[in-house]
Amino acid sequence: KLYFIFIFLYFMWLGHFTFSFIHNVTSMCSISCVSAACSNAATDVVFLIDGSKSVRPENFELVKKWINQIIDKLDVSDSKAHVALVQYSSAVKQEFPLGRYNNKKDLKDAVKKMAYMERGTMTGQALRFMTDFSFTQGARPGVTKVGIVFTDGRSQDYIGDAAKKAKELGIKMYAVGVGNAVEDELKEIASEPIGEHYFYTADFKTMTQIGKKLQINICKGLRDALSITTCFPCKNVILIDLDKCPRAQLNEAAATTS
Repeated sequence: KLYFIFIFLYFMWLGHFTFSFIHNVTSMCSISCVSAACSNAATDVVFLIDGSKSVRPENFELVKKWINQIIDKLDVSDSKAHVALVQYSSAVKQEFPLGRYNNKKDLKDAVKKMAYMERGTMTGQALRFMTDFSFTQGARPGVTKVGIVFTDGRSQDYIGDAAKKAKELGIKMYAVGVGNAVEDELKEIASEPIGEHYFYTADFKTMTQIGKKLQINICKGLRDALSITTCFPCKNVILIDLDKCPRAQLNEAAATTS
């Protein structure tokens, strides 16, 4: 009897181990495929960054590091990702337009040089600037458009119409709030599904975690925009190359949609 119990328990353990192994590997495959979308898709990305007085200089430096964390995930080049940076407070300032920089080093250096404005919080005005100027000067036709709004407080002007217009124009909107940011405003800015497009944290020091989640969701959005449905490569779980397989499938799928 003890022998049969031992055999039974062994196969129970083996089944659990196999299930866990397959689950972990397929999760890795899915993440790899989503990540590959960021290095295969042409996209225009505009950052709208709150430079209000409440952010404070030391936190503004953390925000710049956070922007570069997101940029690290993009394939910045002439044919792939273009990035623009807009800072806003009581006024709106374009730090640099789409297409100004075609490599990560120059782009990240430009982000580091952004000077803190230290005034009010006119988020609505910044959203209007994004739709009326940022995506009309240098944006490429037929390319996925992404807007990323960062704020640490309540807007001092009305955001509803500008946020609605951005989404009606097909811009994929992400809203990120820290500290005293109003979550209802973040949700109003964010695209559907809202849960994947808005993020909030109470502390600037935890922005890195938001950055990681945002990276994944942006890449997922780019994958969906390409209508890629053949991303799941895990038929031969043990032999699978987790990077090359999804990347090859992604290239093939992207080619058929371009």
